[in-house]
Amino acid sequence: MNIKVGDRITFRAITRHNSAKATRMVNGFWLDTGNPTVRFEGCGNFVVRLHEISEINGEDVSPESDGYDAGMAQGGDAYVDFMYGDSPDW
Repeated sequence: MNIKVGDRITFRAITRHNSAKATRMVNGFWLDTGNPTVRFEGCGNFVVRLHEISEINGEDVSPESDGYDAGMAQGGDAYVDFMYGDSPDW
């Protein structure tokens, strides 16, 4: 997935208050995972996991679409390396 600040993403994130789909503008990225952040549920930097995203700027990125990166759905290699103690290559 190629996501940039300013892109509009549609996602479904199960939170304490709801589990509905939401469309928000990306306002940054979480440092340790690279996941996009948005304003959502009263939080200015709500982290959206990549597998929760269904559309980017109106284009479908679900697992059935051609543009989906299955490796990034679980966080990608950088996330796996980070979780197991290796430093990511940023």
